[in-house]
Amino acid sequence: MSAHRIPSPTKLERSITPAGDAITGYLAADQRTRRTMARAARASFARIRAGHGFTSPGSLLTSPDAQPKTGKSEVPTFTVMMTPARHSGLANVCPAATSCADVCLSTAGKGGMPVVQRSRLARTELLVSDPFAWGVLLAAETVAALGRHGAIALRLNCLSDVRWELAIPDALRALQAAGVTLYDYSKYSPRLRGRLDGYSITYSAHERMTDTDVVALTSAGHNVAMVFAVRRGQPLPATYLGVPVIDGDLSDYRPADPAGVVVGLRAKGAAIHDTSGFVRGAPMALAA
Repeated sequence: MSAHRIPSPTKLERSITPAGDAITGYLAADQRTRRTMARAARASFARIRAGHGFTSPGSLLTSPDAQPKTGKSEVPTFTVMMTPARHSGLANVCPAATSCADVCLSTAGKGGMPVVQRSRLARTELLVSDPFAWGVLLAAETVAALGRHGAIALRLNCLSDVRWELAIPDALRALQAAGVTLYDYSKYSPRLRGRLDGYSITYSAHERMTDTDVVALTSAGHNVAMVFAVRRGQPLPATYLGVPVIDGDLSDYRPADPAGVVVGLRAKGAAIHDTSGFVRGAPMALAA
């Protein structure tokens, strides 16, 4: 940790520490024990999914071939996609969210389909109601992905903003040791995040983030993801306030980005019509 005070975990972050025990326990276990742990975790997840109308077992991780953005990444990238902000009614997985909660990427593409929303809700419910089973499934599916690819990237917060480095730091280190590259986006400021070597965090611009804030963050070597009022196929600005802009839509793999840049993203889903200031540039509602 740096010299600043260690941030306090949220109620959710404190409650999900069993997920960390499950991950480290699974990774350290023999094959027989792993099978027993995975069987119990899948049964727990199946009960929850049945309550949301599913008969199939489902998976915790979304694979790169099922996610257009991460499918472009140079490293096979798996994600955990849960119900964002307070929308699950179970817990707030995005405590730092601002207007992005209303224009979240969860509405983009197939994300708006009821079956997809129910699937994400089931993952969220598993984390809240049985974090140990959630951790076992994460570890089991990660090990399987490592077996197929050799090395993978993992984005735990595809639609959430949990500070995993505060909740399950030892488990994250165990995943890294197994060959996983960790990265995420966050609406928290750097001073409210913990520190974990090798865990790449890109900070998300929002309507309350001033131009001065953006320059300060990038000058300190942090990267800032920013949504622009630019339609698909159109070029992003080359710079923002003199800070280089890279095209974040070409790949979701942020650990390879140079330091101190703006990661430009084109507005998608409900964000196309945003007028809060979360999307930089002229409102796009009339340009659709």
